[in-house]
Formats: sequence, structure tokens, C-alpha cells
Amino acid sequence: MALVRPTDLGGVIPAINAMADQLERWARGELPPVIDPKVLGSWLDTGGVTLGKLATSYSDAPPGYSVALGLSTVPVVVGATTEATATAIVTASSFTADGARSVIVTFVAPAIQNTAANSIALCLYDGSTSQGQISLTTFPSAGSFAGPITAATRFIPAAGARTLSIRGFVNASNASVIAGTGGGVGLFLPLIMRVDVY
Repeated sequence: MALVRPTDLGGVIPAINAMADQLERWARGELPPVIDPKVLGSWLDTGGVTLGKLATSYSDAPPGYSVALGLSTVPVVVGATTEATATAIVTASSFTADGARSVIVTFVAPAIQNTAANSIALCLYDGSTSQGQISLTTFPSAGSFAGPITAATRFIPAAGARTLSIRGFVNASNASVIAGTGGGVGLFLPLIMRVDVY
């Protein structure tokens, strides 16, 4: 039986070399990040950054670009009983918004534990003002665990310097613990908050 050889084998090596060249250019920052062409097209149509350049401001950042991050490596005891006095859980770094583009705010915690039957609400704060609740967890009895917790929302911050945070409060004077540590064998990973341009 004769060995069947593809007729276009001569084009394979040049194609692989061309792909390698493109990857090298992308790694050096000469090409834009690989994202959905429809998203990239609409982003460029609305005045996005020049191809091959990194975003230098909130206004020229592509969709999905992280503008602020927050991290906590210690468990947080939430004892506040009102939204107005909510306990700070994690605060993201400050960024400057343009007042027009929205952001997606995501919060992740490995677990929440309660000390009694209660509910805990997580809120998105912009500075010292609550923008609303993004999560509500109800515990039927003491010592219950819930998790991991992931909460996200879309939000349009006002123009200017913004500092967003996730805060929590319980419905009774029974504290809940938002679990998070520095990680390691047998330990929870950190609490994370991420703010991405939409």
C-alpha cells in the first residue's frame, strides 16, 4: 500500500512560520489582544485605541480591561446590621471614570460562615455611598457554610476618581464571617474584587 502524501504539504511549514511570527508580534505588544472580532470592530468604530498600543486611560480601554483590583487575605467578620453602616470586606484600587462607560464589578469569596440563623447582604459601594445589594445569602442555622460566593453587577460610575468596595451587613446581631486567607495547603484563597471596563 502506497503512502498517501498531502499535496499541500509544502505550504504547511510556511503557514506555521507565519503563525509563529504573529505570536511573536503579539507578545511584543505590536498586535492587539485576541478578542471577539465583533467586539473589537465595534470598539474601534467608537474611537478605541490605535492597534498595537496599550490602553493608557479608562476612555480608551477595550472591553474587559481591568481598571481596578482589590484583594484581602484575612477573614472579615461582618457585624453591621444596616446597609448604611455596612462592614468593609474588600476595596478595589482607585481609578478615574469618564461618567459614560460602564464597568462590570465582580466579587469572589471562598466561603461565608454564620454564627446563628441569619442573612447576610453584600453591597457595592462607590466611596461612602451604597449603590445597592449584589448578593443575599440566608442561613437556616448556626455554623452553616455557603460558598464559594460570586457576585457581579454592571455599574456606570460618575466621572472622576472612583474607589469601589464590597461591604456587608447582617439582618440580626449575629455576625457572619467572609472567609479568605493568603492561600496554601488547607487554607482559603484571598477575597477578590475586580472592576473591568464594559
